[in-house]
Amino acid sequence: MKTNVRFLRRGLVIFMGLILVAVSIIQIVNNEGQLWLNVIFAGLGVFEIVLAIFMMRLDIKTSKENLNS
Repeated sequence: MKTNVRFLRRGLVIFMGLILVAVSIIQIVNNEGQLWLNVIFAGLGVFEIVLAIFMMRLDIKTSKENLNS
């Protein structure tokens, strides 16, 4: 059960990162706001997604090791 909650949290973080990237791209296309700020937010969204995926892989690895021992 504890692992499922972790994956749910990571999935939520990935979803929020996707929303952040999508909003930044829409604002860049529509020329709304400052370009550099939108690029920074898009980069933060991508970083958030990559970090969440890395943490999910780490959780899978540790849960497999715990099952084997």
